[in-house]
Amino acid sequence: MEEFCAGGTLQQRAPLQAGDCLGIGAHLVDALQHIADLDLVHRDIKPENLMFREKNGSVPVVVDFGLVRNLGDTLT
Repeated sequence: MEEFCAGGTLQQRAPLQAGDCLGIGAHLVDALQHIADLDLVHRDIKPENLMFREKNGSVPVVVDFGLVRNLGDTLT
């Protein structure tokens, strides 16, 4: 089951104010660090794959892990 994100995508919110960019960017860095800590690489980060839970929320949710690569997997 996927979570419904009522706030739409980052692409839908563009253009952003400078202050919004800084806040969203800081949260995005944390999210990407968490993904990296799990030895995963998303491989498709783009505005359409960053969503927000709330209409006026500033915390992005990374979605669409269809191209994710697990660095812990061995290549055969």
